[in-house]
Amino acid sequence: ALGAEIGTTPVIRDLIAARMSTLDAPAQQMAQFAAVADGLDEVLLARAAPYLQLTTRQALSVVTQLRQHGLLEEGMPVRFCHALTRLAVYETIDPLERKPLHAKVAQLLIDRDPTSAREQAATIAYHLDAAEHPEACRWWCIAGRDALTQSAISEARAMADHALAALDRIPDERERRKAELECQLLRGAVFTLLKGGGAEETADAYERVAQLHRHDDEPDM
Repeated sequence: ALGAEIGTTPVIRDLIAARMSTLDAPAQQMAQFAAVADGLDEVLLARAAPYLQLTTRQALSVVTQLRQHGLLEEGMPVRFCHALTRLAVYETIDPLERKPLHAKVAQLLIDRDPTSAREQAATIAYHLDAAEHPEACRWWCIAGRDALTQSAISEARAMADHALAALDRIPDERERRKAELECQLLRGAVFTLLKGGGAEETADAYERVAQLHRHDDEPDM
């Protein structure tokens, strides 16, 4: 995630903004896309190129230009020279334009292939969350379940909290209940491991699971 808690000093922000202003439009857009994505490997760079209205060859040329301006490191994957450089570039993006960029990064990661998408579930969930996308909840649950399998209980709890917070973005009521069911099952598993089966938080999660099941069992009016 971008280090909003770290932030950039006005001096760094102004220096990077001034450097960005000397770039042509394709270079600015590439730098901003890379800042959202937190770097690009060769595959993602090639897939991002059409979105940026570039060929792969042109995209590589733009990356070279950004290296010459001291924004990116040499070599692949594409990385910024410093985390604060990346954050300063990110801050040059209009807030209204950040959501579609995050959504596009998430889609590129999902489309790459099912195996790598599953491995990057937390990253995908983060980008969908930043985009305020309805699918954020589902991907936070996927990431949380994967964290549980790796005994990363604290991380799984945080992901379950993110999933719960993202529920309201799902417009369809039935789909929202299905998503909450997955979210509460994850929370129940997390609290069982953290606090035991008899803990209040565990009981609350599984009681909500039962409520959701009862609702789905009721005939439609």
